[in-house]
Amino acid sequence: MKWVQVVAAYICNIKEYKPKRDIIELSKVINQKEELKSTELLNLVQDKLLSIQKSSNSERTQDEYLEDYLSMKEKLYAGDITANNTIKTGLYELDAAIHGFSSAELITIFAFSAVGKSTVAAQMALNIARQKKKIMFFSLEMTYLQVMDRFVSNVTGIDHEKIKYLNKNKITEEQLLNVATTAVSINDYISIYDTRYLNDIISNIQIKKLQNEVDIVFIDYISLIDGVRANDERMRITLITQKLKALANTLNIPVVI
Repeated sequence: MKWVQVVAAYICNIKEYKPKRDIIELSKVINQKEELKSTELLNLVQDKLLSIQKSSNSERTQDEYLEDYLSMKEKLYAGDITANNTIKTGLYELDAAIHGFSSAELITIFAFSAVGKSTVAAQMALNIARQKKKIMFFSLEMTYLQVMDRFVSNVTGIDHEKIKYLNKNKITEEQLLNVATTAVSINDYISIYDTRYLNDIISNIQIKKLQNEVDIVFIDYISLIDGVRANDERMRITLITQKLKALANTLNIPVVI
């Protein structure tokens, strides 16, 4: 009946308008909190935005969830997608064991110091880029230049020291061209950041998600993250982990730390 269609359209409009209204209300809150420090205000904004995103997700009906579930299972059976939108790491033995990284997960790469965690994370990122996935790679111990040098060396097979210093007597013009074209190709799929502040990390991820420009995030590594106060280091890491887990869950992307 026509009135049913009108009501349905009205409900859809309300659902669409509510997040916009919440964002407008957030701007009013910001104006009322001018006395806060910039870091405190940014924390407040990020928490509110995550709350808005969660609220938008929670307003879906059970029938809508079921429809998506059945559609996903149909695509899974047909081989069009992988389980839980998993992203393969490209490390075959690891993928055989864990079936890749699933959406909304916080994944921890744990090992003792100086055994190659950063190398493994970088290799995973390159493998995932070959699957044409969009990656955000936060390096807290290396600059953009240092990370890109290592990525390019890995892909081209050119010695890292040659790429780092680009001595005319030790690298050919052909190799130089290979370095440049490889860096451009890497940049198409991997965005490299060297910020240490949690607020900046979360903000960058949220922006990329809104632009539909991120499939997975790597953070190397969380003990170097700044901008979080706590009574001791264990509590500081706990707070950081909780925020990143909430972010992964809300944005429905895997975050690797």
